[in-house]
Amino acid sequence: MPQAVDLPEESPLSTATPPMFHPRMLVRRRQVSAGPLILNGLMLAGLAVILAFGVGYFARERIAATWPGTVAVYDLLGLRATPVGAGLTLSNVTFVLRNEDKDKVMTVEGAVTNPTPEPLPLPTLRVTLRNEDGLWLADWDFKLDRPMIDPGQALGFRTMTKNPPQAAKTLTVTFAEDEGGS
Repeated sequence: MPQAVDLPEESPLSTATPPMFHPRMLVRRRQVSAGPLILNGLMLAGLAVILAFGVGYFARERIAATWPGTVAVYDLLGLRATPVGAGLTLSNVTFVLRNEDKDKVMTVEGAVTNPTPEPLPLPTLRVTLRNEDGLWLADWDFKLDRPMIDPGQALGFRTMTKNPPQAAKTLTVTFAEDEGGS
């Protein structure tokens, strides 16, 4: 039969004493500082702003052609946003390929017309040769003999190159930026 025993008042079981503190018993949680997250976010936002300004600057002519209202903003910033040769037309472009001594000479002719009511600057012209897949093969720039073209006026042009690539299948004449970027 079980026997009952009275516990003394000072029994170690009667009072709850806290356990001994030891540094190894501490479990530290790693605190994540918001500083690096904020810094990374600011750097990403800064990069996005720089990218947006870069696209806005280098694609300004295409942006202005798509959204004409942006021309006033670019003008306010002192940046030219009108495409090179805006208002001018190219027409009657032809070419002739002939043998001259041991060289093949390509002669390109055509006309630049100003159908607007104002005199316009004559930009540099560029001839581009491409293969049957549309890949660039060669190009060259040339200028006409005057800086401006009067309203309603048509000016003929003629340029030549020696030994164009044999794979050339298409030829285009376009307006181009001057090397100085003006």
